[in-house]
Amino acid sequence: MYSSTNGEFLRLIFFQVRGQDFIIDLLGITDILFPVAALMTNCQAIDLRPWKIAVWFPKVIEWLKMMKDNLEDVCNKDDAAFSEHLFPR
Repeated sequence: MYSSTNGEFLRLIFFQVRGQDFIIDLLGITDILFPVAALMTNCQAIDLRPWKIAVWFPKVIEWLKMMKDNLEDVCNKDDAAFSEHLFPR
């Protein structure tokens, strides 16, 4: 599995680290985009009335803005934490 040369080993380790970072980023994106994905799933319902989308869309935008504000607080403040309401476990 490992090559005898040190360069090949380091390249393999670098590839593994980049793969782990990708998975962490992907999981973070799915959490952040959950409201959008839920809206898209609900919009595919056969019995959905079109005017309901007009009511849901501003709620999703507001939810995303609250998530953005919370993420900025977590990044910029030492004592800030993720909101359990916005980011359930």
